[in-house]
Amino acid sequence: TVTGSDPNGNASTWTNSSALRVADGGNGTLNIQSGGSVTSTISFIGDDFNSIGTVTVTDPNSTWSNSSVLFIGTSGNGSLNVEAGASVTNGEGSIGHSLGGTGTVTVTGTSSTWTNTLNLLVGNSGNGTLNISDAGAVSNTTGIIGEDPNSTGTVNLDGTGSTWTNAGILHVGNFGNGTLHVLNGWGTSRTDGFVGDES
Repeated sequence: TVTGSDPNGNASTWTNSSALRVADGGNGTLNIQSGGSVTSTISFIGDDFNSIGTVTVTDPNSTWSNSSVLFIGTSGNGSLNVEAGASVTNGEGSIGHSLGGTGTVTVTGTSSTWTNTLNLLVGNSGNGTLNISDAGAVSNTTGIIGEDPNSTGTVNLDGTGSTWTNAGILHVGNFGNGTLHVLNGWGTSRTDGFVGDES
């Protein structure tokens, strides 16, 4: 748990100069709260088979910054919760990355943000779910729901002010199975959209 800041506003920090794994072969939990800050390069949540990893980033000014890829549910089970005004940033994002992996990301609450500077894959080769609600915001370049054969991806956007911004193309079902649910008012943008793109 990385929490809080001193009276001068200096955040409690955990800095990893290389990879960060939350649940490699076992079970792991990381909480970043009350203005705490974690940095790393490439990161994994639920990396190995049968592992269970959970990361919760909550409260304003709480941040998790990754300079490279963020994998949620690599071969195990991974969950990322971004809530109550917190923020997560990374290069590419992959939810349910490998065969047998299951990943879930929930971004909820005003000013809660998940920023992918590159592509976002929801169900790469495994099973992935992305939930955006109550004015949460997710952004990326190309967005893919159900990337590889036998993968399953689901995105749920719910609530006024909830946004998913794709600067590039949005694929709903690339080679795999993709589902996009749009509920109760939301906003999104993209260049082109494909539904059931490849064989």
